[in-house]
Amino acid sequence: QKTIEYLDRWFAEANNPPPEPYVLLAQAYSQIGQFQKMISPLNTAIAEATRRGTEIKEDWYNLKYYACYQIEDYRCVRDTLKLLIAGWPKKSYWMALGGIFSELDEERNMLSVYEAMYTAGVLSTESELVTMAQLYLQGEVPYKAAVVLEEGMNSGSIGKDAKNYRLLSQAWALAAEDMKAIPALREAARLSSDGDLDARLAISYLNTDQYSECVDAGRSSIRKGGRQRPSDSNITVGMCLYNLNRLSAAKQEFRKATNDERSATLGRQWIKVIESDEARLEQLRIARQQARRDAAPEPEAEESGDDSTTEEPAADAAP
Repeated sequence: QKTIEYLDRWFAEANNPPPEPYVLLAQAYSQIGQFQKMISPLNTAIAEATRRGTEIKEDWYNLKYYACYQIEDYRCVRDTLKLLIAGWPKKSYWMALGGIFSELDEERNMLSVYEAMYTAGVLSTESELVTMAQLYLQGEVPYKAAVVLEEGMNSGSIGKDAKNYRLLSQAWALAAEDMKAIPALREAARLSSDGDLDARLAISYLNTDQYSECVDAGRSSIRKGGRQRPSDSNITVGMCLYNLNRLSAAKQEFRKATNDERSATLGRQWIKVIESDEARLEQLRIARQQARRDAAPEPEAEESGDDSTTEEPAADAAP
């Protein structure tokens, strides 16, 4: 407080004061917790240094950044961090700017900040790289998200656990790269103790016409359990069995699905489809049997003892 009083008296008498006393005044206000009052003298110090063509120190912007943050003026924080990055492009400033963009709901700008850091090779930890991938997903750029995750997992920067494999499979799936999504989803399902990922894997196999693998994954989902609607896996398995022309086994899965009222309607519809197919196949079987009987040769007549043949006289023959 004494510092502030003496500086106020000095500023009243001084002629063309340099920047440094204004910074000292801001520091004094910081010590007594009057953060709002820090900003004006800091702005004056920066403006005076600019006018004189002298150095603007990094610490001055750090003091302003601190003051703006303390009074929760996040736009001021954002603008001050931009100036810090322009003069001193440190990773900590980039990361702080990304966080402030998130606070201000400026997700697109946050993505741009992280993308700049990623391109520059600044992002290195698993948390940073996964955040980059998640921002790509939020920004509807799933292919780039998948590339970040896959490269990170291949290099060892991102752990190969169920959570990260799940995110990678989602990224490939959203990028319409179903075949690339399957290996990641398969690993995620293998590492997971509940059946949710196996169920997703079964659907991916169904979508890519890999019906035998679909049946195995779907049954693994049912066996592991832990899903809110296990009957959905019965439906998926039934559909894959149907495509394998294993109608009886498919019908059993659809019957199981009817035990859950949420899947009962769909299960009964599939059962009708299968029964219709079975009736059609039975009709085809009967028709083929009849066709074979109709095509069979007539049995030959028995031969008599006399080899001679007797011809009836023609109508106009002489008596």
